[in-house]
This record gives sequence, C-alpha cells and structure tokens, in this order.
Amino acid sequence: LYGHTDLAPDVEVLMEGAPAGKTPMPQMWMRTVKEQGGRRALYTRYDPNDLMKDEPTRAMVARAIRWAAGRTDQPR
Repeated sequence: LYGHTDLAPDVEVLMEGAPAGKTPMPQMWMRTVKEQGGRRALYTRYDPNDLMKDEPTRAMVARAIRWAAGRTDQPR
C-alpha cells in the first residue's frame, strides 16, 4: 500500500485500505494543481492484475484516468 500519509492539503483521498490491524493508507487520490494551471494528478496503487479481476474497480480507475486527462467523452 501507499506508505506516505503527508499529502498536500488539496489532495482528495478517494479510497483507503490496510491489512487487518494496520492504519489505513491512501490507495487512490486525486489533486487539481491550481498553481500549474489546473493540471490534474491521480495516484492509484492498482496494478493490471487487480484490474483484470474486478470490473467495478477497473471502471472506477478508467473514470479516474479520464478525469486526470481532462476527457469528457464517454468510453467506447
């Protein structure tokens, strides 16, 4: 899991997770960097094997990537 909890104040954590008995850590977050003209940043810890196994997670990550890229059209 993401082992860093000192996130920028404008980061929006979308999902947290942790093994049993551990402190939850960000697994997915997004940020709009206003100081850089509204550029978008996205972090996710998911790897391709996770995404191939779980359609809802794959769809969520696909929407997040489209947001980060500034895309408004619908996926095919």
